[in-house]
Amino acid sequence: MSELQDLSALIRANTPLIVIETQDEARIVELFRQTLMHVWRALHRWSITEGLRRIDLDREDPPVGPPDASAALQMIRQADQRGVYLLLDFHPYLGYASHQRALRDLIQRRHSEPHVLVLIGAKVELPAELEALA
Repeated sequence: MSELQDLSALIRANTPLIVIETQDEARIVELFRQTLMHVWRALHRWSITEGLRRIDLDREDPPVGPPDASAALQMIRQADQRGVYLLLDFHPYLGYASHQRALRDLIQRRHSEPHVLVLIGAKVELPAELEALA
């Protein structure tokens, strides 16, 4: 199977948490954009410098909310349409118990849509509590 087929299958299966270790973020973001041709989901990207923004095949919306990890998790929880959320270099923020709990609630789909969360970074180290869920 190709990378595109693999990602499409994971998204269609509503895989709650995907971890991708890479130095080439741009290639991974583009690969997820291409999956939109195969699965119907809103695609979002978050970084601490830009905040949360919707990125689809042909557009990038302006960021919404503050570029803060807590705010991003709250906005994801409140989203009324299921989506794919690419969280760039988010793993350092998992050192906070509140962020771990919020992420775990999203993964276990407590009070939220069945989103697919994707942690992307050069080296992603998950806390033990989240390791089994990825």
